[in-house]
Amino acid sequence: MRTKSTARSEIKRAKFIRLAESRTTKALNSIRVIGNLSNRVSYEYTARDVEQIFAALQQEIEAVRERFNTQPGAESQTVFRLDAGAAEDDGEAEETEAEDVADAFAPQADTGAD
Repeated sequence: MRTKSTARSEIKRAKFIRLAESRTTKALNSIRVIGNLSNRVSYEYTARDVEQIFAALQQEIEAVRERFNTQPGAESQTVFRLDAGAAEDDGEAEETEAEDVADAFAPQADTGAD
């Protein structure tokens, strides 16, 4: 016979599986949609733009992984913004790329607009 604790644990596990599958599928689809931006016929972008996108994605993946490896803490709310001045730059200014990515991927206050 199962105890109440075991039953609750099974319910929590089932909920985790359901939500993890759903949210991961949505995230993967969103990443695929970002890939659609690579179509040069429809869009114009620089190497710097691409690096900023991938740096932001990688940074968020690392932050989420860390949340699974540590005690629960405060979530960061981030908003990604491309550097507006990058349109004429093809990535020559790599020495400032880390600063640009940090500025573009700075934590923002949660406005509840989602």
